[in-house]
Amino acid sequence: MHGNSRSAIRMIGIILFFGLAVVAFGSPSLEDSHPGIPTGAGQPSPLLLPADTGQEVQRPRAAFSGADPLGLNLAFGGKTMGNSQHLVLGGGCFWCVEAVYERIQGVLSVVAGYSGGNTPNPTYQEVGTGKTNHAEVVRIEYDPDQVGFRELVDLFWYAHDPTTENRQGFDVGTQYRSIIFYQNDQERAAIEESKNRAQADFSDPIVTVIKGLEQFFPAEAYHQDFYANNPNYGYCQAVIQPKMRKLGLEGIKQISIPEMTFKRSE
Repeated sequence: MHGNSRSAIRMIGIILFFGLAVVAFGSPSLEDSHPGIPTGAGQPSPLLLPADTGQEVQRPRAAFSGADPLGLNLAFGGKTMGNSQHLVLGGGCFWCVEAVYERIQGVLSVVAGYSGGNTPNPTYQEVGTGKTNHAEVVRIEYDPDQVGFRELVDLFWYAHDPTTENRQGFDVGTQYRSIIFYQNDQERAAIEESKNRAQADFSDPIVTVIKGLEQFFPAEAYHQDFYANNPNYGYCQAVIQPKMRKLGLEGIKQISIPEMTFKRSE
């Protein structure tokens, strides 16, 4: 009898412990992929994403490797121009990088996605395991008459920390590595030149991977325009908003890169 009473008391204690833990730390969510970040801070209700519900996520299944951006842009409502060009790069969580480049004058569209790995059409969950070798990246479609390739690359070094290998802040893993892709020798030379200039502003070596572009796979639809659609999400408030303030982009709809205040080496 006494043994049963002690077991019952012990069980009640365990239930109370886990109940308090849930209250204190919150239940698991998408932001568990960003350890150390407060979950749902400042958000009145939980953000329900397709990945959390087990529903199949609808997204473009085609990979893009050439200069034909038409299908990709139309899939996410982007503008298209006959002379538009694109640049693929990654600097940690693609929500952050997307938010920065969407505010740059001359940028027609920014699409979050995956590149640099060896698994076709990966999902967010697969990339998160690190087994696909893909990085979270963005594909920037831009009008070269309004903004130059070199300007977009120059901004890249200051839109994230290019000196930390396989991590950005609390986001740790090969999917968060600093990486930028070139499509020809001229672009590769321009990236290397920009990197060398930017190095003067960093005490630690820049460890960004510079690699030829093979394929880009657009991410699930709910990742697109994430900061614009979810400004009160915990990760957005804790990580993206401070980044935007640092770059002078918070509250700005559009700005040209020469107008920005980030530190430049020249």
